[in-house]
Amino acid sequence: MSKNKSELIFEKWKVDLTKKERSHKFVEGNFDELFSTLHKSGVAFEEAYELLNRAIQQHYPSRDNIKFTFKRIKSAMPHKTEAEFEKSWKEDIDATAKRVFYSLYPIDGEEKEDSQFGSMSPVEYRKQRSYADSYPRVDLEKIREERKRLMEELMKLEAGTADE
Repeated sequence: MSKNKSELIFEKWKVDLTKKERSHKFVEGNFDELFSTLHKSGVAFEEAYELLNRAIQQHYPSRDNIKFTFKRIKSAMPHKTEAEFEKSWKEDIDATAKRVFYSLYPIDGEEKEDSQFGSMSPVEYRKQRSYADSYPRVDLEKIREERKRLMEELMKLEAGTADE
């Protein structure tokens, strides 16, 4: 039985994935590598789409990895159960894979014209975006809430020392 080009590319990616970092900040780059290779090799939308769910399943963390990670960070997420954590993790992987896939394979089947992003080509832009996305995101609302809580705590402390 001979395998077609897309199957061979997927098999190679799957083998390479075992040696790659699969943490949150590397998920997009891993999928970008697969779908960019498929796209550059001229694999059609339908053929690449058939590989999408298999690629997502391949990128899911193992059950042991989920348990270990949840134990490590559960104090930072006291409101989540392990099942909710697992579901959230897998949903993030699904969303990232689909976002990367559809950025390279538009649904309408028409190729996006290669536009410039400033002075960067689309490939350079995608690499820079991947690098920028690897940094943690700042949640300003959490910072405001923490600042407010600390200010209230400080006011209580000052009020307590002024009474003495």
